[in-house]
Amino acid sequence: KMADEVHQRALQAFHELQLHATRDRTGILIMISLLEHRVEIVADSGISSQLDAKIWANIVEQLLSKIRAGALTDGLCDAISECGRLLSEKFPRRPDDTNELPNRVVLED
Repeated sequence: KMADEVHQRALQAFHELQLHATRDRTGILIMISLLEHRVEIVADSGISSQLDAKIWANIVEQLLSKIRAGALTDGLCDAISECGRLLSEKFPRRPDDTNELPNRVVLED
C-alpha cells in the first residue's frame, strides 16, 4: 500500500510539474520519499517506448543503496548522470533542440 501511494504521488508530481509537456515526451522525474524510504522514477511515454522499465529499477536500487549508506547526494548525482547517459544514447541532441524543462530539485514537506 505504501509503495502504491508513493507511486501515485510520483505520477501526480510528474503532471503537476508538467514534465509531460515536451515535444517528444521525454520528461523524467526522480522522486525520493525519505519518510517511506522509497524512490520512484517516472519517464514519459517517449522514453518508456525506447527503454525497458528494468533499467529504472536498477537505478532505483543503486540510489536506495547509497541513501542507506548515508550518501543521498552522491546517489542522486549518480542516478541523474546514469539517466542522462541512457537518454543521450536513445535521444541524441538535435540541432534545433532546446531545454524544455527546468533542471531543478523540488522539495516537499
